[in-house]
Amino acid sequence: MDNYRSLGYMMTKVHRYSNMYFTEAMKDLDLHGPGQIRIVMTLGKHDEGLTQEKLAKILMVDKGSISRMIKPMISNKVIRRETDPDDRRAYIIKLTEKVQLMMPEIRLRAREWTSVLTKGLNSDEIDMLFSLLERVETNALQHLKAENNE
Repeated sequence: MDNYRSLGYMMTKVHRYSNMYFTEAMKDLDLHGPGQIRIVMTLGKHDEGLTQEKLAKILMVDKGSISRMIKPMISNKVIRRETDPDDRRAYIIKLTEKVQLMMPEIRLRAREWTSVLTKGLNSDEIDMLFSLLERVETNALQHLKAENNE
């Protein structure tokens, strides 16, 4: 039996389970799929809104993908798009008032999932888990940046 353990594989499984949870947990709030939920969670941290370009960068998707992702969200009145007063060629994306009012509930459901994932861990272990995952993320990002600059 091989003792090899893959961190990427474990993280992928947790990511898939999280997507499944959030897709179901947010359905009644008219948020559909992990992409829309990620957009709402990101915009929920930026009351002033974000340009489409900045949103794409934060979510690590290309500008075309973000454009396709937000189109149904605008139609469903989840987000709104305004012309950027500083650059008339750009758009600022903001949550609608309806969704801003739902943010406490959305955050509550996200915290509930974190509680499920950290069940059986004490507060020191939870702090250590987040600290280690932040270091793993930094390592991955630094590696990819260095690889792209070669």
